[in-house]
Amino acid sequence: MSAENSVYEQTYQKYLSDLAGIDIPQACQTLGLEYEDGKAVINFVGRTYTVSPQGVENAKGLQPELGICVGLIRYLLMCPPFPPKDGGWTTFRDIKGAGPLTVYWANDVEQALSDVFAGRPQDLTTASEKLHAAPPDQDYSYDVQFQVQALSRMPMLVLFNDGDDDFPPKSTVLFRESAGTYLDPECLAILGVAVVQSLIRA
Repeated sequence: MSAENSVYEQTYQKYLSDLAGIDIPQACQTLGLEYEDGKAVINFVGRTYTVSPQGVENAKGLQPELGICVGLIRYLLMCPPFPPKDGGWTTFRDIKGAGPLTVYWANDVEQALSDVFAGRPQDLTTASEKLHAAPPDQDYSYDVQFQVQALSRMPMLVLFNDGDDDFPPKSTVLFRESAGTYLDPECLAILGVAVVQSLIRA
């Protein structure tokens, strides 16, 4: 097991213990999730997972990668008393506490998206449709623009301009201002990577 996975495993086990101490049905109600058979049912970037103090499982009953496990449990643990106002769109770097992760976000989320879909804007549009993305709330004058529901109450806005002779391709991925209420910056970064990977796989 790598050092990173070892840290995630320790965090995962701690979070499972913490989960036993919260009112999961109430958290599900606040977050707009279903609660079945003692488990929270979470749709995460188009895939369904169940979360309980016994663990995290995908639709096949298997444990997903540890980063996803940690992010989904944290989502329940950080559940606010009531849903905050969404607010406008904001960049990752403007979320409180995101500073140390801004380079990671730029490279592994936005640049990764630009690298894969450079010269392929139609492929990105097709991929977004497979994730049931919706048009944004307004026109942002980008070659490709869509809103994807990463988690309940947590939409993300993806903007992509393909490159030309003068400018390289550029991607921007935004959260609602309320995102930091639902997840900490590390888990938001996990969310961003998951969205990009899902678009690449689609």
